[in-house]
Amino acid sequence: SGGSLDSPEHFRALWGLSVFYQARARLDEAVALGEGLVQSAQRLEDPSLELMAYQVLGSPLFWQGHFRKALECVERAMDLYRADEHRRLAQHYGEDPGVSTRVYAALARWHLGLPHQAAATIQDAARLAESGGHPFSVGYARCLLAATHALRREREQTAIEAERALEIAVSQDLQLWAANARFLLTWPAIPRASTAI
Repeated sequence: SGGSLDSPEHFRALWGLSVFYQARARLDEAVALGEGLVQSAQRLEDPSLELMAYQVLGSPLFWQGHFRKALECVERAMDLYRADEHRRLAQHYGEDPGVSTRVYAALARWHLGLPHQAAATIQDAARLAESGGHPFSVGYARCLLAATHALRREREQTAIEAERALEIAVSQDLQLWAANARFLLTWPAIPRASTAI
């Protein structure tokens, strides 16, 4: 569990530990820690901490294939998000939670068979990222927007968005998103798979 929280710094440390567990594919531990963070944030009645707790719980649930539960978490986080108040959280957590929650909402909606809602949600994430100007969040949203176009077999839009993502990533030295964008730029050159497959 998340344990008792005595400071925002302690919360951020546990939040970061959950992200670490996700990166190591220790998803059960990431979920358990996220659930503890949600409980602690609710006890403290702190909407900013609750927002970040639901955000960090939604992503490992998604990677476990619990798409509906993941969507419920990130939708709760989206409800708590206020751009004028919460954009500053990117300075402490490395990403704008309004953007990251919309990215995971889009991914979950896609996997739940809601492609139109997924497309609208990722467009919203990209708009929010651009208006906030946080480079990592912009690269994140643009790469996922390009990936959504790829899933929809929209080759031209995939290339346009991947180029935008690559430009941002290279200018800001965001190697993760540069690699993602370069990968997505190879997709339009791949012959279309047979519809019989």
